[in-house]
Amino acid sequence: MGVLVGWDDETKRSIRLNLEGLWTWDELERAALECVDLAKSLDYRINVIVNFTHSGPLPLGVIPRSRKVIVLLMPHLELLIVVNGDAFVNLMAVVFQHVHPGLGEVVRTTTSLEKARLFFCREAPSTDLRV
Repeated sequence: MGVLVGWDDETKRSIRLNLEGLWTWDELERAALECVDLAKSLDYRINVIVNFTHSGPLPLGVIPRSRKVIVLLMPHLELLIVVNGDAFVNLMAVVFQHVHPGLGEVVRTTTSLEKARLFFCREAPSTDLRV
C-alpha cells in the first residue's frame, strides 16, 4: 500500500503522512522528501502527523531509519506527532527520544487525529500528548 502525503488542512501548517498496510522505510523517506518540498516555500516550520491508523507492522530498523526521516524533516519541522500507533510503535517513540534527545524532543504520540490537531491549535492541555 504505502505512504500517502498531503496537507492535513487548508492552513498549510500540518502535513499528514498516512501509513497504509505494509510500507517500507524507503517509501517513508520519499514521503519525508515530499514534505520538505512542500515546506520549502513557507516561511514557518510545519507540523507532521504520522498516522498509523491503517498501518501494518513496523518494518525492521526503526531507530536508525526513523532518525534518517526526522533528520530530513528537521530544518522545516516544528513537531512530529505519531497518531494511533500500537504499543510497540509508542515504545519505539520513547526509545527514540532517549537515544536521540536532540531529535526526540520534537516527537510526540497521541491516540487520535483530533487530539493532534487540537494540540497544534494550542487548545488542548499538554498532557494530551505523550513522550
